[in-house]
Amino acid sequence: MKMQRFPILLSFCLIAQLLLSACDLSPTPTPTVGPTASPTHVPPTATPQPTRTPTQTLTPTLIPTQTPQPTIILIPSPQATVAITGTINFTRQQYDEALKKWRAMQVREYELVVMFEAFSPFAGTWNLHVLEGVPEIISYMNMPGTPTTPTVGGDALKFLAVDDRFALVEDRLARAESNSLSSIDRQSDFLVTFDSTYGYPALVEVKAKPNASLSDIDSSVSVESLKIIRHGTPVALTP
Repeated sequence: MKMQRFPILLSFCLIAQLLLSACDLSPTPTPTVGPTASPTHVPPTATPQPTRTPTQTLTPTLIPTQTPQPTIILIPSPQATVAITGTINFTRQQYDEALKKWRAMQVREYELVVMFEAFSPFAGTWNLHVLEGVPEIISYMNMPGTPTTPTVGGDALKFLAVDDRFALVEDRLARAESNSLSSIDRQSDFLVTFDSTYGYPALVEVKAKPNASLSDIDSSVSVESLKIIRHGTPVALTP
């Protein structure tokens, strides 16, 4: 039995040798690797150093403090018609319109309280009753404000009545328009404020100019109140 196994084993070894001869199982040659190139040496990039900027010295700028300018406020006179512009402060048209208002009411009788300021014995506050342009004295107070018995009659006070006030204003206006003012007139301003309702001259002022040679020409006639008692035919103004 052992002798039969030996030929079989021998046959198997021969077959295996034949198979190895047929297959060229020579070891695969190892490829030759050339010399590795040395890497190019790149010098390290220098780190840039920050540039030092010289410190700038700041010179403070001096801003001048602005001096506040005063605010100028122009306050017009009560019921003033126009601003002062020379010798008179009203026009022919303004005068005509004021006179038309007064005449349209046809005032024949009225009472008024008027203050007269001037270098005059008539200076003071007068309470007058006026009929057809002729005043009658009701009461009088002198400039210190003391009630006093007047030494004049009503006729002497016609210049304080409304009609005569208009006549005075018209005369000054006409002489200014014709350039025929007197030397005294040229040294003063003639200022009129007309009443906005009735038209009468509520305030008439004569003021000396700063360079006037006369110092006693200032005067003022101011109507404090006016009460109309009777209407009718208008009173003619004295030419």
